[in-house]
Amino acid sequence: MKGRGLFKMKIEEALFSHLRNYIPLAGLVGERIYPLVLPRGSALPALTYQKISQTKERTLGNSSKITRARFQVSCWAASYAEGKEVAAQVQAALQDYCGLMGGDKGVQVLDVNVVGERDIYESDASVYHLPLDVMIIYYSL
Repeated sequence: MKGRGLFKMKIEEALFSHLRNYIPLAGLVGERIYPLVLPRGSALPALTYQKISQTKERTLGNSSKITRARFQVSCWAASYAEGKEVAAQVQAALQDYCGLMGGDKGVQVLDVNVVGERDIYESDASVYHLPLDVMIIYYSL
């Protein structure tokens, strides 16, 4: 990835890697972490993630290298209790995280804050959907 400097990953890749490698969460969802859409017929519990918005911070009229990205991380489960456990582990993996997210070639994260959560029952699919609203502040190019 020529021209990307120190950071080799996109924030989406770093988030995926961080969630996948968080042991307590991996014990619940395994490899079932997907961008945007839960594949039809997926085993549960599982996660999906999507970027909702992203803005560069501005300082005195100039753009800085600090970016604020808002994600939705959705927990999908066959039971409400299982969904709440997955959501709790996502929150444990992310809340107040700072450091290199995604490993050696990851993204330097300044702060992560879980700013909201909801409980939804998807009656058409008979699944519990617990989305978490996550704000990530990180250095970008």
